[in-house]
Amino acid sequence: MNDTPRFLVTDALHWDVSRIAITWSYRWPCEVFHEFTKGICGLESAQLRNEDAVKRHIALSCLAQSLLQDAPVAGGNI
Repeated sequence: MNDTPRFLVTDALHWDVSRIAITWSYRWPCEVFHEFTKGICGLESAQLRNEDAVKRHIALSCLAQSLLQDAPVAGGNI
């Protein structure tokens, strides 16, 4: 096996090794989600002034991402 060692650094000293590894494994899916919601769903396009508006905007951006992810692709099989 030629796995390159990874060194993960955290300040969560109370976490065990498996929790650190699992949390690190979420990194790429989170990056993909963030880029999609920024580029397609308008996550960063609003200028909001209060916390409730920010929460609503994030929730609606996530909903839009979920709906678009499950939508059939044009020209694809339905």
